Amino acid sequence: METNMQMITKLAESCLDSNIVFVGYSYGCRVIARLLASRPDLARCALFISYPLFDPVPPNRAHNGMFRADELASVPSHVTLRLMSGASDHFLATHWQPLPQGPDALRMTMKRTKATSSLHVLPDTGHCIHFDSDSRAIRPLLSSLDELRKVAAASPGLLSPP
Repeated sequence: METNMQMITKLAESCLDSNIVFVGYSYGCRVIARLLASRPDLARCALFISYPLFDPVPPNRAHNGMFRADELASVPSHVTLRLMSGASDHFLATHWQPLPQGPDALRMTMKRTKATSSLHVLPDTGHCIHFDSDSRAIRPLLSSLDELRKVAAASPGLLSPP
């Protein structure tokens, strides 16, 4: 994760006059959430697609069944955050922890973040969201990106470093 964060930081710092909108898919969402928590000066907007809230493997088989809510909740207050998720995403379900399941688990976590956030749930869709011209996902994706681009354009450039 640290290597990914370093690469993204280097790229963002090279775009000083750009209106940066970070877009992450699955693990990339976690990388960007952690990056924004440690370097809140890099961007004002992010789109997370299929945020992997739970490890789908029971705790005795992988990473102690890590609940990844803290990374999402750490996104700073100045960030406008949009999330897209499939209603049946297996990374939003766990059968070994008494927690909300599916999009409700994501909504619960979003309440903990200080960022301005919203969630678009795609029915009959899992973790792998396909974005092609015939997809029901393309319109909400383009709408979210357009909205975030406008937010980023309203205040261009990097913020002052922490």
